[in-house]
Amino acid sequence: MLQLLVVVAVVLGADVIGGTILTETLQLEGSPEIGYYVELGLGTPYQVLSFLVDTGSSNIVIAGTQSEGVSPTFDPSRSSTFTNTHRTVTINYSQGGFTGYIGTDRLQFISFDVSGVSVAIIKTSWNFFGVNPRWQGILGLAYDSLLEVCWYIILALIF
Repeated sequence: MLQLLVVVAVVLGADVIGGTILTETLQLEGSPEIGYYVELGLGTPYQVLSFLVDTGSSNIVIAGTQSEGVSPTFDPSRSSTFTNTHRTVTINYSQGGFTGYIGTDRLQFISFDVSGVSVAIIKTSWNFFGVNPRWQGILGLAYDSLLEVCWYIILALIF
């Protein structure tokens, strides 16, 4: 059984409850063939979505429109804490890519949440989600040198 150990620290201005380091262990779903994903909440009130755990990027990315068979999607207009930074983004991965815009919002784990997390909202994608995806976004775990969309959560995989 795979688990994701989440360690949240105050880095670059992220607001963490009480200003302390928090940890959480989350169950991963999936398989080597389709990838591993975890459910998290995004926004206020939280919209529960599945994020693919990606060791090749440092981005937090979520579908903002229904395309490529993705459902549900994140609706920023339903979140009272979403802030649009009015910055557009285009990211190409080794397989597919997307265009969208950057915003900030709250990311919820099981027992705590983090405010001010930068997230890319996908408006258009190509060959990105695959066929019948079980996830709506990406939770990047790579080094900051690969960072294209700022995020403030330090994550590690444990088995």
